[in-house]
Amino acid sequence: MSDDGFPDDGKPSQPLYLPLTAGQVIRLVELAPGAGDDPVAIRLLISELGHHPEYEAISYVWGNPEDTTTVLCNGREMDVTVNLNAAFMRVRYPDRPRVLWADAVCINQAHLKERSHHVSFMGNVYRHAWRVLLCFGQDPDGGAGDVAALVEENASLISQYDSILDMPILPPDDPLFGDPRWKSLATFVKSPWFTRAWVLQEVGLAKDPRVLYGDAEFNYRDLMRLAIWVTRCAPNLEPRASVSFYSIHTDWLDWSPDWQKTSTYPNETLLVLLNHARWLGCREWRDHIYAFLGHPLAQLDGGPETIVTPDYTKPVLDVYLELAIQLVRDSGIRVLCPVEHTEQTLSEDFPSWVPFCRDVELTSCTFGIHSSFYYDASTGAKLHPPAIIETNHLEVQGTIVDVVAKAYQFSPLDLDDPGTTKSDHPETPHPGTLKLIWTDTQSNQSACIYAEGERLTALSLTLCAGLSTYKCAEDNIEQHRNDFAAYWKLQSQSIPDRETPSALQELAAKGDAEKFILDMRLVCEGRSFLHTQKGYYSLGPCIARPGDLCCVLFGAGVPFLLRRVDGTPHYKLVGEAYIHGLMRGEAVDMVRGELLQEQTLVPSRFGLILYPEFEVLDVFGPLEALNVISRPEFQTGAKKFSLSIIAATLDPVPSMRAGNPFQQTVVPTHTLDTAPPLDVLLVPGGIGSGHDGTDKIVEFIRGRFPDLKYLITVCTGADLAARAGVLDGRKATTNKRSWKSITSKPTSHKTYWIAQARWVTDGNVWTTSGVSAGTDGVLAWIAKVYGESYADRVVNGMEFFRHPDSSNDPFAEINGCRDVPPVCT
Repeated sequence: MSDDGFPDDGKPSQPLYLPLTAGQVIRLVELAPGAGDDPVAIRLLISELGHHPEYEAISYVWGNPEDTTTVLCNGREMDVTVNLNAAFMRVRYPDRPRVLWADAVCINQAHLKERSHHVSFMGNVYRHAWRVLLCFGQDPDGGAGDVAALVEENASLISQYDSILDMPILPPDDPLFGDPRWKSLATFVKSPWFTRAWVLQEVGLAKDPRVLYGDAEFNYRDLMRLAIWVTRCAPNLEPRASVSFYSIHTDWLDWSPDWQKTSTYPNETLLVLLNHARWLGCREWRDHIYAFLGHPLAQLDGGPETIVTPDYTKPVLDVYLELAIQLVRDSGIRVLCPVEHTEQTLSEDFPSWVPFCRDVELTSCTFGIHSSFYYDASTGAKLHPPAIIETNHLEVQGTIVDVVAKAYQFSPLDLDDPGTTKSDHPETPHPGTLKLIWTDTQSNQSACIYAEGERLTALSLTLCAGLSTYKCAEDNIEQHRNDFAAYWKLQSQSIPDRETPSALQELAAKGDAEKFILDMRLVCEGRSFLHTQKGYYSLGPCIARPGDLCCVLFGAGVPFLLRRVDGTPHYKLVGEAYIHGLMRGEAVDMVRGELLQEQTLVPSRFGLILYPEFEVLDVFGPLEALNVISRPEFQTGAKKFSLSIIAATLDPVPSMRAGNPFQQTVVPTHTLDTAPPLDVLLVPGGIGSGHDGTDKIVEFIRGRFPDLKYLITVCTGADLAARAGVLDGRKATTNKRSWKSITSKPTSHKTYWIAQARWVTDGNVWTTSGVSAGTDGVLAWIAKVYGESYADRVVNGMEFFRHPDSSNDPFAEINGCRDVPPVCT
C-alpha cells in the first residue's frame, strides 16, 4: 500500500494532468476511505462518458481560491480549497473508496482550452452522475436535524394532495408559525450555496440531488417543494421567522427535456433565465453565460450545439456580444430590457445595448422581460426585426415620442417605510425626492398631458409602474387609489409641512399602505422619476437626465430611453422605462394618426434636391455610392432605403441650359411641397445654384434642416445651405473655382470656410469641395455612419479610387484659395 491509502501499482510517476481536449473524456476522483481528521487522499481516473463507472458529482461553494490546504493526489501533494477538502471529508466512506466528480480537480483549471472543452459538455457530466451531493458544510446553529425534519414532514403533508395549489393557505394565527425549527431553516437558506450560478445546472440535471448539511441528509427536491409551500401557503413565515427562499431555485428547478411541464415560465426564452439569474455569483465573469448552457433553452434547435461555445481565451466582452447577437435573433428587441448603466459604463466604448456584461445591478424588477406583465407599448406596429450592423451596432425601428425634461433619483430613504426618520439612515442625506415629485406634478407651471382630474391617479400608477403584486393595478383601480391614499397619509404624517390632500383623506381608511410601499419599492429601487417635455410621468433608469429621448421601439413591450451620440446618427441605450399613458400601444396609434413619425434610428430615408443646370457628377457620383449600399447584398438593416428626388415641380429637370442637345434630364418624384420626412438631404452644386428661382429651395433646406439627421452638400450646393443659414457658426468648404464668389457673399459671413479640404464635417453637416469630391465625401460619410467595412465594400463594388484624406485637396492651391473666417460685426 502507498501512503495515500491506495495500492501501489509500481508505475513511474506521471504528470497529474495530460490535456483532455477531445470527445467527452473526463477525469474522475477515487476518494480513499477515511474518518475524522484523517488527511484526504484521492486518485485521478480517466473515463469516457457512456463507458464510465458509477460515480457521484459534488456540488459545493468554491470559496476563497487563496484559502487552500493540501491533499494527496496520485501520491503527491495537491492544493485544494478548504471548502473542497471539507466536502471530501464529509462524503468519504470509512471503509471503501468512493468515485466522484468534482470540477476543481477533475478539470485542469489552468489549461484554458481543456476548461473550455469540458464546460461545453458539463451538463452531461451531471446527467450521467447517479447522484449529486450538495455539500452545504456544517450547521452553524446545530439545526441541521431540525431542517431535515421539516423537509420530511412537509413532504409527507404534500403527498396527501394532488398539488401544492390545492393546499390551504395558513391563517396568520396558525400555531405552525410558532415552531422554533423555522429559525433553523432561515439560517440554512442563507447559505452561500444558494447564491452560486453553477448550482442551478448541478441540481437541475441531477437524477437524485441530495443535501448534506451538518450530519443531516435529505432530498433536495423535497426541500424545493417546501420552498414552494412556504411561498404559496405560509407567506407569514418571511416576516416572522425570516424564511425566504430565492425564487430562481423553484422557478428553474427542472432542466430535463420536459422542463416546460413543471416550469413557472414554460413559454419563456433563455433571455428570461439569464435575467432571472444575473445576480448569482461566479468566480469567472464568462460563467454568467456558461453556467446556463446545460439548459434546453440554450441549445440550438434542440441539438447538442449551444447558443455560444465556451471559450475562456476569448475576451469577456466579445463573449457577451456574441451572446447578445444570438439573443436578438431569439428574443428580438426584448434583449434590451435587462440593460442597466452607470454614467461610467454608458461612456465606455462598447455597445450600450448588450445585456448582462456589466457589473451593474440597480433594479430588482425588469419591466419588459416578463410576458405576464400587461405592458404592450408597441402593439399594432408593423414589426421590423432588429438588424446587427458592423457586428456591434443594433438597428431598430420605432418612434421618438418625447424628451426627458426633469429627473428625480430615488434615494433609499424615499423607499423606506413612512415614519422612518433621518437618524435611521445617517449615511443617506434625504434629498426630499418625493416632495419634489409631488410639488412638480401638482404644479400648474409644469406641462402635464393628463386631464386635471387624472393627475393624482397618473402619479400613483407611475410610482408603482402600473403594477399591484405584479398584476395590472388598473384592473382594480379603486383598491389601488385606496392603497396610495393610505401610503400618502403616512408620508404626510412623517414629513413636516406636508398635508394629505382632501381627495385622499376619505380613501386612506380603506387602503393598505404597506402593500403600496412594497409595490413602489419593487419598481422604484434603482430608478428615477421622470417628467417629460410633453408632460408624461415616467419611471426610468437612475442615470436618466434632461435631454434623453423617450422612444417606443417596435417589437418591445415597454418604452426605452436613448441618448444621442454627438456628431453621429447613433444613440446609446440608457435603459427601459415605464411611461404612463404609453404602455398599451398609444404611440403606435399616434404614428398611424401622423401625430408621430415612424423612424429607423439610423439613416434610411434620403432626399436629393434638383434644380435646372445641376452638376451631373455632383448628383450621380454620391448616388452611385448610395445605390450600392441600398442593394440587398449590402443592406444594413430590415428597413429598406428610400430616395426622394425633389424639385420645384414634377417636370423633368435638365442638367444644362435649355437648347443644349447634349443635356440630360431627371424626373422628380416629389415637389418641395410634397416631399416626405427625410433622414438625409443631399444638395448638389452646379451653375444653376446661383440663378434666380432657387429661393424656394433655400426655404426648403431651412425648414427641413431641424428634422434631418444629416445634410450633405456638394460643390456650390454649400452656397444654398449658407443662404438658408444652416452653415452659420459652422466650418464648411465648397468648389474651389467658385471660392471667392461664394465665400464673399453676405450670407456666407457667419461661416468659417476651410480652403484646404476635400470635405469638411461639422456636427451633422457635411460639405464637400467641387464635383468629384462629392463622391469621396459621401464615401467618408458612409464609413462614419455605417462602418468602414461598408465603405470598403462600396469602393470595391464601384472600382473607385478613393481619397480617404479630407485635407488632400490640391485644387485649393491651384485656385489660390485661403481660409475665410467669419466676418465680425
